[in-house]
Amino acid sequence: MELRTPKPTKNFTIIPNELLHSSLSNATRTTWLMIASVARDGYFNDSRGMAYIAEIYGIPYATFISRVQRLKAAGGLVGNQHKCELVIPGGTVEPIEEEVEEEEPTIAEEIEVQAKRKPSGVTQKESMAQIKEAWNANKPEAFMLLDGKMHPSLFIAIETQAKRLGIERPNYGEFVGEVLRAAQVDPYWSIADMKPSRLFGWGTDIGDNKFRNVEKLYRSPVKAKVQVDYLDKNFWLSWYDGYKDLTDVEFKYADSYWDALDRVDEEVDPNTAYVWTKEGGKTPHHWTGRKDQTTRKFRDLP
Repeated sequence: MELRTPKPTKNFTIIPNELLHSSLSNATRTTWLMIASVARDGYFNDSRGMAYIAEIYGIPYATFISRVQRLKAAGGLVGNQHKCELVIPGGTVEPIEEEVEEEEPTIAEEIEVQAKRKPSGVTQKESMAQIKEAWNANKPEAFMLLDGKMHPSLFIAIETQAKRLGIERPNYGEFVGEVLRAAQVDPYWSIADMKPSRLFGWGTDIGDNKFRNVEKLYRSPVKAKVQVDYLDKNFWLSWYDGYKDLTDVEFKYADSYWDALDRVDEEVDPNTAYVWTKEGGKTPHHWTGRKDQTTRKFRDLP
C-alpha cells in the first residue's frame, strides 16, 4: 500500500499512538485532542483556561465543559480548573458511556465568557488613581495602605469584580469605597490585616469566595459614614452645585450655632457660601442654606 499523509508545518498536534488504543470513546478522544492542540512542547498556560479552548473551536462554553467532565470521568484528564494534565487511560475495553453530573462553572469562568464592555472614556491610569485614592481614604485602620504604583493584576481583579456587579470603569473608585466602608463596621473585616489583593483577588484567577465576599460587602446596608473634610472648599462647592449660583466659600469662626446666627449680617456676598465653625474645629455648626425653608438638602451635613 502506498500512503501519503499531510505534512503540516504549522497548526498541528503531536499525540502518542497509545491514545488510539486507549479506553476513551470517540467523543472523549476528540475532547482530549482539542485540549492537547493548544499546548506547545507539552505545556499550556492561559488564565482563560477551558473558555479559551471552547472559543477557538466555536463550542458554547457550557457544552464544552460538559465534554471535559466526561473526559475526566473516563480518566483522560486529571486535576482541577487551575492545574490539570491530560493522561491516557489504559486498557482496550470498549468504554461504557456514563451520565456524568456536570460541574457548575466557577464565577470567574462565567465572567470570562461574558461580552466585552464598550469603552467608558476613562483610561486605566485614571481609574487606578481613583481606586488608590478610594482605598486609602476608606480602608479600615488594620488594612494596608495602597502606595506606589498599582500592579496591573490588582487592577484586573478589581475590574473583574466590578464587571460581575455591573459597575462601569468611571465608578470603580466609588465601588471600592462602598466595599471598604462596609468592611469598617464589619466585626471580621474591620480588624483583619488585609492588603487589596487579599480582598479583591489577583488577575482573573479569583476564587468564588472572594467574589461572594466583595458582593456581600458592596451590597451591605450597614456602612461607615463617608469621611468628609468639612474644611475643603471643593466639598462645599460640589455639595452646593446649582444652589443660588454660589461660586466661593468663606470659613468663619463662631463659638456656637447661636453666635453664628447673631452674626449673619457678616454674610454680605450672595455668591459666597459661609461656613461657621469653632476656632480650631473641624465640624461646622452653621452654614449657608441650613435655615432655608424651601429645601431640606442642606439642613444636615452629609
